[in-house]
Amino acid sequence: MGTVRAPEVDLEKGVEPEEEVNPTQAFFNEVAVLRQENKDIQAKIQIIRELQAESLSKVTDEETAAVNNQISAQVAELSKMNAEMTRRIKFLASKTKEDSDHANHVKLIEKEFKQAIHRYQEVEVEYKKKMREQLARQYLIVNPDATEEDIKKVQEEGNQPIFLTAIMDSRREQGSSALNEVRNRYKEIQKIEQTMEELADLFTQLNQLVYQQDEAIQESEDKARKTAEDVEAGANTLGVAIEHAKRARKNKWWLLIIVFIIIIIILFAVLFTIKPWE
Repeated sequence: MGTVRAPEVDLEKGVEPEEEVNPTQAFFNEVAVLRQENKDIQAKIQIIRELQAESLSKVTDEETAAVNNQISAQVAELSKMNAEMTRRIKFLASKTKEDSDHANHVKLIEKEFKQAIHRYQEVEVEYKKKMREQLARQYLIVNPDATEEDIKKVQEEGNQPIFLTAIMDSRREQGSSALNEVRNRYKEIQKIEQTMEELADLFTQLNQLVYQQDEAIQESEDKARKTAEDVEAGANTLGVAIEHAKRARKNKWWLLIIVFIIIIIILFAVLFTIKPWE
């Protein structure tokens, strides 16, 4: 088997850029890299989760903004990691569709990556839930008589006119602080919704990838099954032909016996007719 030059990989991953490996080794090198990438993604999700918890505990606008900036940076980085992971899984799968063993390795990586994405979704959903609760508390500070409908509008729309109206009936300084909090939290909720859309898109791509892999493997299995059926059908046809040949040979012998008997009968008839012994 010929050799191929391994793709350039960060030296920290433990693979020399110029190292030559055979295709099978190159495949498993990539599998190892992707598994490490998945671990890095899981670690990044945990960092984001911790920053989100810190953001919820901050009191001043400055502290909240600082932590939110860190969250945005981590989320942006994780988004790139997720997109790159998806791209590499799709590429690797495209090279292993005809190899069920390699395809199984890709499926395992894809399964682990899906689990990480699902965990990220849970983290984002929980963060969004807590921010909505915080928005409700902030609104109730300036408008204790708020209805559930008013609170829902603030949570879902970041409805500033409602807050401004409440501020006019409350202490202006306290109301202004609450309004800033609403603005910040609502922006974070919008970012979460965007992230959730990106994660849903990743799931769609991965689900299509699984379908394509299964389709290729199924096609291979169908071909093998068809070949086996053809061989079996051929064997059955051959068996029938052999049986017919046996019957033909058997019938041939019976025909020869009948002809011989007829000849004997004819000879006896002739002999008794001409009576050569008289």
